[in-house]
Amino acid sequence: MFYIYCGLSPRNLPVVGWRKVSSDESSASRSKLIQSEDIPILWAFVLPRSIAGAIASISLKQGARISLRELASMLRDLSVMARAGVPILDAISFIADDGNRDAARSSVIARRLLDDLHAGVSITEAVDRQPDVFSPTVKSLVLVGNESGTLDAALAEAAEHLDRVRAIKSDAGQALVYPAVVFASILGAGAFWLYYVIPKMGELFKQMNAALPTSTVIALQIADWFSNNYAISLLGLTLLGISPLLAWRVSGAFRDLVWQAAHKVPICRKLVEASGLAFFCEYLALLSRSGVNLNRSLAIVEGATSDTFYRKRIAVLRENVAEGNSIGFSMGLASGFPRLMVRMISVGEQSGCLDSQLQYLANEYRNRLSILVKSLSELITPALVLLAGGLFLVLISVFLVPVYDLVRQSLAVR
Repeated sequence: MFYIYCGLSPRNLPVVGWRKVSSDESSASRSKLIQSEDIPILWAFVLPRSIAGAIASISLKQGARISLRELASMLRDLSVMARAGVPILDAISFIADDGNRDAARSSVIARRLLDDLHAGVSITEAVDRQPDVFSPTVKSLVLVGNESGTLDAALAEAAEHLDRVRAIKSDAGQALVYPAVVFASILGAGAFWLYYVIPKMGELFKQMNAALPTSTVIALQIADWFSNNYAISLLGLTLLGISPLLAWRVSGAFRDLVWQAAHKVPICRKLVEASGLAFFCEYLALLSRSGVNLNRSLAIVEGATSDTFYRKRIAVLRENVAEGNSIGFSMGLASGFPRLMVRMISVGEQSGCLDSQLQYLANEYRNRLSILVKSLSELITPALVLLAGGLFLVLISVFLVPVYDLVRQSLAVR
């Protein structure tokens, strides 16, 4: 059941919120709500599921708006104050009361943490209550740091981790800019020919009563249809562009298909491999260095990996490790991991320096990704030349050859 409630904070200030309670009986669910909030509840009402779902969706989007850069800055500030001896409650309160417009989203998150801490929960549980903001990796670091008394170091490590993840995502995103611009330019040129150039050429052919080849006639008919039904054609092209995005969001099978294809296309395969392996090693190195056991670390990495190609292999890896096998041997069984990585991780596991080996591999694959992004224009240029050349040949065969025949015929008449 979904409740909207109003309670009193330890400062005797009203606190309004909503929560889902796993119980069908009204009295039992109300009791669970009171126990979960640890604050006096003044009133509580059951919400319809449709309204509660909409509120959850809006709340999730609002919380997820904070960027990795802002979140890393917030965690770094908390680490600095905690290292200086400032109690964590006062440090979070300082960020919550920050009036700087640039830190507005950090202040909202800090206020949520502060409300939970004032309600009597631990910093670990307060962080766990914001899954849309804090990733499982950050939660694990906070848990280990809070239990071991090294929360300042854990927060600093989490901030550095977010910076490295942001750098990897930035490099992967930059790899898509050049192909996107080129293909957008090609589509723009094609639309210009389709809506303006080809109809003009069609009028010229009609005026001269020229005998046209079948390919030219078909091209002119297509151009005429698009010109006469431009609204429908624009709507169709828009839906054609949006439908893959919608399918990506709602269909796991479609995402799996895209990732499988990405790991087979030559140039794209290098990018997704470097990015995926850098993510895997970065997350696993951080969790291993923080003292999280290997099974739990692999479960966290599996949940944080968006690439389904590697997520399936990490799941196989985790199952084999849970059965008592070494991680090096399990990576060999899972397949999909380079032999160099398997060898280095096996050596690190045997020598007791697994975290340093993983960090070295993370840096190595991150550097490879940066080099690939910088050299992407050189890698993709041959494919673009072939594409542009093919379009040029089509234009010559369909339109320029008939124009050349007309010019030749007019000269012969003279």
